[in-house]
Amino acid sequence: MQKNLYIKRKALPVEEKKARKTKYHSKYLKENSKIYPRRKWTKEEEELIMNLEIPDKYISKIIERSIDSIAAHRKKLKNQIKVENSHEN
Repeated sequence: MQKNLYIKRKALPVEEKKARKTKYHSKYLKENSKIYPRRKWTKEEEELIMNLEIPDKYISKIIERSIDSIAAHRKKLKNQIKVENSHEN
C-alpha cells in the first residue's frame, strides 16, 4: 500500500493573500527603484521591447529597466495597437 506523499496546504484567507502579495511587491519595488530610476520611454526602447527575439532578462540590462516594467509597457503598447486597429475597421 502506497502512502500519499503530498501534503495538503490549508487555503489562506483572501486578506492574508493580499497582504503577503503587497508586502512582497513593495519590497521588490523598493529594491528596484534604487537600481532603475523612473524616466520616459524612448522610441528605441519601445522598438527593442516589441522585438520578441531577445529575452526580457537581457533587454533589462541593455535599457536599464526592470523586467516587470518591460512586460507592463509591452502590454500597454499591444493594447494601443489593438485599439488603433479596431478604429481603422
